[in-house]
Amino acid sequence: GYSDPRVAGHPELIPLIDEYCNSDRGLGPYWQEPGHKICGNLYRDIGFPASEEWDTGSGKRVYFTGDTYYPDLKLPLYPLPASDSEDPFPEEESFRTEMILFKTMPWAEIEGWWRTWSALHTYLEKHPEEKARTGQGKDGDILDRFIYDLKEKLGPDDVTMEWPMVLMMIKKRRV
Repeated sequence: GYSDPRVAGHPELIPLIDEYCNSDRGLGPYWQEPGHKICGNLYRDIGFPASEEWDTGSGKRVYFTGDTYYPDLKLPLYPLPASDSEDPFPEEESFRTEMILFKTMPWAEIEGWWRTWSALHTYLEKHPEEKARTGQGKDGDILDRFIYDLKEKLGPDDVTMEWPMVLMMIKKRRV
């Protein structure tokens, strides 16, 4: 699973992004829950299956967060495992490693991606006066204003977005 996006190299923008994505002044109340909160918490509230068909001692969580995001994850940071290693994962049940999900995009693509969000669609349905202002920059809808604020801080050039993510793995018992 992956969480809300971040701007690579700009941890100072996390509060601005979180305000847009999660606050009551942003899209927070418009997400389908509990799904968004589960993803935003990187599945930490989800346990591994405990039935007989699963090797419950084999469960691992790999957090691809680097050392910048989720400071409350008090886990060791390892470099990415070597692909030619027979056992590429450390012994720990949970650990973190560098970010692997990122993309450099022009602003139009970033805005287009954000416009696919269900929470934005729900917000605009509930606020038709905002929907009527879509595409008007700093005077536009909630996303236009957010993009305007980000561009003020980052400039007009392409931006690398990245997504903290988690991979949960567990072995199935051989029958």
